[in-house]
Amino acid sequence: MYLLRMLLFTLSFMSFVAWGAPATLESIPNQRLINGSHIANPDGIISSVASSEMDRILIDLEKNTGVQVAVVAVQSIGENDVFTFSQQLFKRWGIGHKDRNDGLLILLVNDQHVVRLHTGYGLEGTLTDLICQRIEHEYMIPAFKEGRYDDGLLDGLNVISKLLSDPAYAQSFKPEKNEADVAWQIFRNIVAILGVIVILIAFAIKNLVGHFSATSAKGRHAPSELRWTRIQWLTAFGVIPAMIVVGYDNASVSSPILMCSAMLYGYFILITVWQAWRQQQAVNTLFAKNSSKKYTAINKLISSRQNFWIWMAVLFPLPFLFYYFYLSSRKTYYRNHPRNCPKCKAPMHKLSEQEEEVFQSQSQQMEETLHSVDYDVWQCCV
Repeated sequence: MYLLRMLLFTLSFMSFVAWGAPATLESIPNQRLINGSHIANPDGIISSVASSEMDRILIDLEKNTGVQVAVVAVQSIGENDVFTFSQQLFKRWGIGHKDRNDGLLILLVNDQHVVRLHTGYGLEGTLTDLICQRIEHEYMIPAFKEGRYDDGLLDGLNVISKLLSDPAYAQSFKPEKNEADVAWQIFRNIVAILGVIVILIAFAIKNLVGHFSATSAKGRHAPSELRWTRIQWLTAFGVIPAMIVVGYDNASVSSPILMCSAMLYGYFILITVWQAWRQQQAVNTLFAKNSSKKYTAINKLISSRQNFWIWMAVLFPLPFLFYYFYLSSRKTYYRNHPRNCPKCKAPMHKLSEQEEEVFQSQSQQMEETLHSVDYDVWQCCV
């Protein structure tokens, strides 16, 4: 009796140690090299009957399709990440044919309550991430939650075998595109095509009028303080918006068109806010100069940007409609701000429309009559 008790205690202790020690890449046996089996079950999670049935399914699958599948069920892998662990184990065992990279590893980690289907590149067309997630959540995990590991793995393997063996079944298994997905694809294509056309036209026009800092100043162009380089402009208005539209994942939200539009709207607001900051920095630089002409220069700078801010107020009324009215008031403020005579430093006062005619030529008066130019005349008080 004593020897029997000691034997039972030893077996129990060894079982505890086996289940308590996390599995490692080195400790998991590659049964394919040992006895030709596709199942690695070092912690006894899978029954021998189910293991034999799985082997039968996977042997037939490899014979009919050439696809190699390995199933690994362990109690624990410690603190290791399941995704990284499965990737390393897949590579270590060399699952699948080297030239086709068509292997599949099914890794069950019991203490993390996770099952991972790791596919080679050659299977990603059939077993996409979305399909693998569907197999896991619909056919495997519900059984695992009830402790029926044999049933969950067998159900998953049967579906996988059908997907890889029967093209018609694989086609029927793919989720049908709903109206939201179709609308999103149309929206993305339209935005991409129109975006490319608009960006190319805008870039050509801005290059011709000297908008960019590397362009010689001809005709109408942005003030030198506010110009972009060609690379900066293409990145800000072409590359980044394209990344938002093309790289946006519509699967995580119910209204992808609305969400993507909001992201683009917010991005362009940030760009415009940055432009407003750059303009204010240019105004501050001019204001800091000890010159009576600084108010005229600031007024000229704001006037040169007036059309830009009108468009921003139309496209982004919140918040730039208010900002446009603010700039208009600042333009009036700087235009009428008291200033000193550049010669004697005495205060000057601004003449009225009637008073300034004495100092204007006939051509200047005609320009004001036609509203093509509005002159200001300041007179020294001395």
